[in-house]
Amino acid sequence: MSERFNRSIEENRLLLPLIVILVVAAFAGLAFWSRLKPSEPPPQQDVQKEMAQTAEQILDDRVEMLLYFPAAGLLLPQPVDVERQPDTQLQAKAALAALFAHKRAGLTPVLKDIRLRAFYLDASGIAYIDVLPSGSKKSVRGSAWDELLAIHAIVNTLAGNFDEIKKVHFLIDGKREQTLAGHIDLSSFFRQRKDLVQR
Repeated sequence: MSERFNRSIEENRLLLPLIVILVVAAFAGLAFWSRLKPSEPPPQQDVQKEMAQTAEQILDDRVEMLLYFPAAGLLLPQPVDVERQPDTQLQAKAALAALFAHKRAGLTPVLKDIRLRAFYLDASGIAYIDVLPSGSKKSVRGSAWDELLAIHAIVNTLAGNFDEIKKVHFLIDGKREQTLAGHIDLSSFFRQRKDLVQR
């Protein structure tokens, strides 16, 4: 019995250092693994906050664009700061809004009588501009030349600032109409005309 007891003590003495070695190895492996493990990404809320701040900074920026206004029988380019937008369609719409809101537009025939109702740019580079007579006016007044300059003030503003815009098509109150002020046929597509710009 004492021989069995002695053997059991001997086995326990050998087992104890083995357990200690295994525990130390486990802790060492855990420490090594935690150093190799990449740092955890920031919480989702922090990422969203950072993205929102970046978007605000981008939108706070302004971009200089050339707007075209009828003046002395031709189109006069005018540099204007426009709020930067996240994509071409919104930026083009902002340029048109700036054109219609500018004091020069209020002084020119045809442009002063219309306002922007809607704008759409398709994938093929055609911009669709929907305008409305402004205020209580039911018709837009101006000569054929005034109408041509007003149309190309809009077209040149778009095509001159955006390479993506190749042609422009006009709608009035969401419908295809023959003319804006009684002279120029609106059924066709309009392209930029540099020959109308003052040099």
